Amino acid sequence: MNRYILFLFSFFTLSLSYSQNLQMHYDFLESNGTNRNMITSTIEMFKPDSIGSTFLFVDMNYSLKNSDVKLSYFEIARNFKSRISKFELQLGYNGGNLITENNTGIHINPAFLMGINYPFQIKNVYFNSALLYRYETSPSNSSNVHFTGLWFWNSKSKKIILKGFIDIWTTSSERNLVILSEPQCWYNIKYGYSIGSELELSYGFVKLDKKLYFYPTIALKYTW
Repeated sequence: MNRYILFLFSFFTLSLSYSQNLQMHYDFLESNGTNRNMITSTIEMFKPDSIGSTFLFVDMNYSLKNSDVKLSYFEIARNFKSRISKFELQLGYNGGNLITENNTGIHINPAFLMGINYPFQIKNVYFNSALLYRYETSPSNSSNVHFTGLWFWNSKSKKIILKGFIDIWTTSSERNLVILSEPQCWYNIKYGYSIGSELELSYGFVKLDKKLYFYPTIALKYTW
């Protein structure tokens, strides 16, 4: 039930913004070369305003074998500008659910985050970097360190976009470190439609071990 509540909440939030996008990815390959045969839907939004910015996304993985939702994951971050420096206050929440290969349900530990964010620009590439205190409410109310980075580049023709994020955090479990990143490349066609690709990188997240996994996709995006 929680994954559907997160999905509806994010969709409602997005409907109040001025710009958002829906992505449909075909995950065609596992790191070991086997066919993953999975569809991923992503709802995403990044919106700056006069007092800061908001970033959120919802990922949901669907198995093509039985149409089950195998993964639902949600992140939202709100940044507040400072009047005395470029540093911003960031508040956030992450959480979700995972169904493993043997159909065992795993609750991705919900986490509340607070810390500082620093937006900056190098030529025509825009970045946001945040160092955060991460408080997980389960299973043992653990406190850890979390880093988030966002990047965005748009070509002069507005046809090609490079963007993505990386999350790195420590845990209180034996895994010690989790890395999640999704760099994307898009080509804008017209009328809000784009084609592109994503490379999902995961360490200690999708599969709970100390190995780096990557999942390439081909994708269609609609922005409105």
